[in-house]
Order: sequence, then C-alpha cells, then structure tokens
Amino acid sequence: MAWGTKGTSTALTLTGTYQTVQESAADLEISLNPGELLQIIADFDPQASATENCDLLIQKSVDGTEWESDGEASRYIIEYANRESDDPAERGIEIVGGHTYRFRARVRDTDDTVGGTDTTSTLTIHHRKDGVSA
Repeated sequence: MAWGTKGTSTALTLTGTYQTVQESAADLEISLNPGELLQIIADFDPQASATENCDLLIQKSVDGTEWESDGEASRYIIEYANRESDDPAERGIEIVGGHTYRFRARVRDTDDTVGGTDTTSTLTIHHRKDGVSA
C-alpha cells in the first residue's frame, strides 16, 4: 500500500450557485477502491474585504453517474474570517467508504442565506489517495 499521486483542481471562481469543481477541464470525480482513503485540503481564497463563506458539498455516487442531491450531500462551511492574515482558509477532510465523490461549492452569506457577491473568491481542492495498491 502506498500514497497515490497528489492532484490539484483548477481554481473555481465561486458564485451564489453551486458549481462542480474541475481538474483539467473535466469534473473532479474521484473513485476509491475498498480500503482506500482520500485526503483533501479545501483551499478557500476569499476576495479582499470578504463578507461570505465558502459552502462546500461532497457528493457521493455508487457508480459515478447518479449523484446524491445537493440537499443530502455532506456539507462544510469554510469561514472567511478563519483565514490567517496572509493565507487562504484551508480545511482538511478525510473520506473513506464510498465508491465515487465529487465536489460542489458556492459562496454563502454568514447568516446562511444564499450569497453571491464575493465573486472573486476561489476554491481549490488538493487531493491524494492513501492505500493505493503498488
């Protein structure tokens, strides 16, 4: 068992509507074999004078074609206020147990209403599998 190759998504410019994170012009969809673990770092780079948080969904699929709905997916809020003064806000997440995952995100107001004004904020997903067969 070994670590897989590190991957990095294309930076997604966020809006008030969920969009799917991409890598190399295709939706970032990661499939796991039994026993593999997926480690991600979600890198939220809010715009200057940010007022909205990143609303990140991690959707599951049993086969990579039919996806869990936005309302049922695992949801993470990455707050702009938690970033270090000179670094983006980052959230580490470990995923295990499912077949295929994809990531969707948007900006969201701090009172949890739909956002959409921080339109220069971006999200990048760094990912690596653990338990890859040699």
